[in-house]
Amino acid sequence: MAVPEPASLDGVIERVSRAQQPLALLKRLAVDAGPELVIQLADEVPRRARSNLDEARRLARAASWLAQKVGDPHARARALRADGHVQSLGGRYRAALARYKEAVEAFTTIGAEIEVAITDSGSLQPLIYCGEYDEAFARAARARSVFQRHGDQARLARLESNAGNIYFRQDRFEEALACYQNALDGFRASASPADVAVTLRNLATCLISLTRYDEALRVYKDARVYCESAKMPLMTAEADYNIGYLYFMRGDYQQALDLYAAARAFCVTVGDRYHHALCDLDEAELDLEVNDFPAAVVMARSAAAAFDQLGMRYERAKGLVFLAIASGQLGDTIASRRLFSRARALFVREQNRAWPTLIDLYQAVIFLKIGRPGDSRRLAADARRTFVRLMMPAKAALAEVLMARVDLEAGRLPRALTLSLSAVRRLADVHAPAVAWQAALMVGSAHEALGQEDKAFAAYRRARGLLEELRSHLRGDELKITFLSDKLAIYEGLVAMALKRGAAAGRAEAAFGFIEEAKSRSFADLIAFRASELSAREPAGELAAAGVREARQQLHGYDHQIERETTGQKHFDPMRLARLRKDAGVREALLADRLRALRSVDADLADLHGGGALEVPAIRASLAPGVKLLEYYISRGMIRACVVGRDQLEIQELGPAADVAAIVRLLRFQLGKFRLHAEYLRTFGRVLLDATTNHLARLHQLLVEPLRDVLDADHLVIVPHGVLHYVPFHALHDRGAALIDRFAISYAPSARVHHLCTARPRAASDHSLVLGVGDMLAPLISREVTQLAGVLPNVEIGLAGDATSAQLRSAAARTARLVHIATHGFFRRDRPMMSSIRLSDGNLTVADVYQLRLSADLVTLSGCGTGLNVVAGGDELVGLTRGFLHAGARAVMVSLWDLHDESASEFMVEFYRKVIQGASPAAALAAAMREARRERPHPYFWAPFGLVGDAKEGRGTSRRRQAPIGRQIDGSR
Repeated sequence: MAVPEPASLDGVIERVSRAQQPLALLKRLAVDAGPELVIQLADEVPRRARSNLDEARRLARAASWLAQKVGDPHARARALRADGHVQSLGGRYRAALARYKEAVEAFTTIGAEIEVAITDSGSLQPLIYCGEYDEAFARAARARSVFQRHGDQARLARLESNAGNIYFRQDRFEEALACYQNALDGFRASASPADVAVTLRNLATCLISLTRYDEALRVYKDARVYCESAKMPLMTAEADYNIGYLYFMRGDYQQALDLYAAARAFCVTVGDRYHHALCDLDEAELDLEVNDFPAAVVMARSAAAAFDQLGMRYERAKGLVFLAIASGQLGDTIASRRLFSRARALFVREQNRAWPTLIDLYQAVIFLKIGRPGDSRRLAADARRTFVRLMMPAKAALAEVLMARVDLEAGRLPRALTLSLSAVRRLADVHAPAVAWQAALMVGSAHEALGQEDKAFAAYRRARGLLEELRSHLRGDELKITFLSDKLAIYEGLVAMALKRGAAAGRAEAAFGFIEEAKSRSFADLIAFRASELSAREPAGELAAAGVREARQQLHGYDHQIERETTGQKHFDPMRLARLRKDAGVREALLADRLRALRSVDADLADLHGGGALEVPAIRASLAPGVKLLEYYISRGMIRACVVGRDQLEIQELGPAADVAAIVRLLRFQLGKFRLHAEYLRTFGRVLLDATTNHLARLHQLLVEPLRDVLDADHLVIVPHGVLHYVPFHALHDRGAALIDRFAISYAPSARVHHLCTARPRAASDHSLVLGVGDMLAPLISREVTQLAGVLPNVEIGLAGDATSAQLRSAAARTARLVHIATHGFFRRDRPMMSSIRLSDGNLTVADVYQLRLSADLVTLSGCGTGLNVVAGGDELVGLTRGFLHAGARAVMVSLWDLHDESASEFMVEFYRKVIQGASPAAALAAAMREARRERPHPYFWAPFGLVGDAKEGRGTSRRRQAPIGRQIDGSR
């Protein structure tokens, strides 16, 4: 017969917790299998469950088996309670309550009053999840009287914490807050560090639900300090994560990213894989919100792999969903479908009711994209039925909108209209503007396809109004389903309908207004995740800006709570969800009111928050005599041109956008050849000039020639759209002359932005700031700076190592009339807000530029690619230009392509000579271009610069000089 292995009690507990077959192990070990071992196994269960539920489950099984073998009533009751604890943590709440009931009966039989009270306290959480609130309060009251009678302050504190959870679940947040505070006081008195940390977390969560974000942030920071001082590294890592998550939740995305990076580094130090993975998961979701899909792929893949190793199915499934969404957006629909399928299987195993159906809706979108409309409609119909059963009307309506989209594309117009109207009715009593505008848009599309123009126009206007309610950048899953996320479709419909209805003059004004609104709307969406970080330009506006930030943070918080409520629980309360949506509606209205207040004191900042567009009469009134605004608009494959003057507004259709796009690609190809070696350029110089001139002439024929009779102006302000942002209009060729020979030309991101620039006061000072950072690729930058120092008035210089970002934040920069920066630009198409210009102390990103405060009449960016911008949805460009305009410049001159260094230097000297002689920047630029063209006829050399903003007025300057700042002019790199 085999001799049993001797083992210590502590060793037995540790080995049992790790054994795959704990009962078989116990049979082999030579230990005293008495009541004491059962009790120690049972007591270890709640402690072990905090870090490893599987180990706690093994210990509970072993305790139950031994208790039956020992036959001691007290030990059996303790084992039952431990098993109830494991069942509760595993989400089997009814099974947990059954075990707790048996334990109470056993403790009552033996007269163990305090143990009955402990069991009652432990049963509160599963009672909450089962919705048995009255019974939970009754048990809490019984337990409280026992603990008070026994003077057990530690257990009273734990009971208060559990009672707080009951109130929290019922949305009685003030009462929950009081309970958590009482619990915190008790835990501090009983010196229970882990419980103090958990209660601080609960306090912060409660404050978040009350939208008291600043207080919640203070509590999270207190929790971090406490956990660090108590030497609890894992709880410290959790606090770091929670602080980052709070910033994410309220829409402070950049701060969230910075904190997640710091939290990840700390998690690596302390070995906390769980919170490291949570940081990755949240950052993946954040990347999806800001359309940074490559970054989302990296973060989601890392999170999914980590949660797989941790054995956490729900979190792993979310990581796979985010990875699938990002992959689909990047065009890999095969991988996207495979990932969705894997995620769905995991959610089914987790018994999550909402996520599998939501994934079906995602899959339906993919099927529509890849040309399988039948499968798309079938999945969407199945999803609708499930969402209706789950009492999730917003998502049921979203499924109907997708079904309508399939029917519309298949020509089943009456059925598409019926489904769209059904979605609208379903949302009648639900505050869900992120879905409602899509439903209204689909109603408009169906009416338009049926030829019902008045009804279509009314539906599009309704969609527009709902979109204006959508003040939060975050709308979770309702906007991750992206088949209708192009909000510009609303404005395309409005423009098309406006041009068909009413008197001619009224049609043009209405259509132009919608075009401007489209640009304002989508630019606000692009910049939204940065807008909350920006301050007002003037102190008087900061109070209004702070109010907008606070309201936006509250709204973001509600949106996150709504999303977590619908997808994050196995069971959710429809009534609570309805209350959250109603409260979110109140916050939407508050934000709209505060945006109106901000517009009255800082219109530019209000625009970045999505605060609405200017009225058309105000735009027209801002145009000086002799100035015409030529604004292009591409929609539904066609280019339209709006010609706007003080007494003129005309809209003409020019032709297919595809024809122009093909020529633009050829033109950019020709200009790109100047990156080739010098011998090639010398050999084929004439061929290159002829090819480029032909492309420019063809673009003139398509874009300008049809408008010749209505362009009676001295100065054109050109507002491009879509691919036209890459057209150098000033160089367009017509019968041997360029457009710059006929007009002074400047550009604007939109008519609204041009109006804001013209409304700014001119710089009060007369001094200039010149910064230059050269390198081997641009060795003549130092010469350019030296030459400009001899031309510009009252100049201050930062060259090489002294050309720093601090210079651009200095008083000299804030008051300079002219700011000139000669350096390289770096363009990031994937993350346009991270595009930058190079300075000696690092790269100055677009995000950094938005934080500058300037009052310059002109900022010039002389470098390679400084004018390159991302164009999203054909809206205002996102890049350095728009950043410097927001920073306060009246006009910005940028390079449109890589520059020939020697010609750039000469060009700048000629340009500034004319500016200081009193010419307007636009007139000076036209003259400098004509001068440069005589020496180098190819447009690459004479047409690389464009003026953006208000460039029509000029003034003379004095010639006083100041000493250079930092290093002297002869500095070089």
